[in-house]
Amino acid sequence: MRGISKYACLVSALGAMCVGCAGTNVSVGAGNGAVAAYPSSIGNVNTPQFALGDLVAVDTKTHRSWKFGTAKVEPTDVAISSTNSDRSEPFDSNFDLVYSKKLGPVVEDQVSETVRAQTFLHTENYFTRSIKNPGAFTAGNNQLAKAVLKLKAENPDVNAYVVTAVTSAEKVYLSYEGPETNTTKVGKYTFHINYAQNDQLESLAKDAPAFFKMTALKVEETGGYKTVAVDKSAGDKLNTDSVASLR
Repeated sequence: MRGISKYACLVSALGAMCVGCAGTNVSVGAGNGAVAAYPSSIGNVNTPQFALGDLVAVDTKTHRSWKFGTAKVEPTDVAISSTNSDRSEPFDSNFDLVYSKKLGPVVEDQVSETVRAQTFLHTENYFTRSIKNPGAFTAGNNQLAKAVLKLKAENPDVNAYVVTAVTSAEKVYLSYEGPETNTTKVGKYTFHINYAQNDQLESLAKDAPAFFKMTALKVEETGGYKTVAVDKSAGDKLNTDSVASLR
């Protein structure tokens, strides 16, 4: 999925917000906060728009990643969670802040630290579709095995993954959580904070599952035969920088 422009949306939003701005009111556009494949507690933000069963190659050396196939997922392979109403969590990312008026560096540094520390990612009315048993699914899927063996033969150093969970949500957005939502005070100034990333997150939640999780795969060889299995030693940690290149 294409990322939003770093500053275009900010300038538009600031222009709209600053009508009537004067004195100590300052509008702040929080740009460049990296939402692409951001690792939330629910899963990675699904800017690549993955679907259940998608096969993904990740090259941690070159920070490249690409979808190299899809394994068919039968309805009997899938578990569906109940719907959760709301989740909020800190969003740990640097932002490039654009101000509606010129300020001193000390004030700007204070605002930057405050925005980073108190920005939260919110997810509303979400549920997850997941592969019940990734190990059994991997072992019994010839389509998956052929694709992974071909990938590893051509690219022996890359890591192979299968998307084993996707989470759909009614709404996903960022906000500043202080005494007043999206508003903070530093010295004599009142700052009104706008997140350009929310346009991307809103569109994402409408067009595709909002989050995904992947399971690492490995090639095993026994008696001269190669098979594909879940790589339990890889854990759940994913190279987010690499997967973000699919956005």
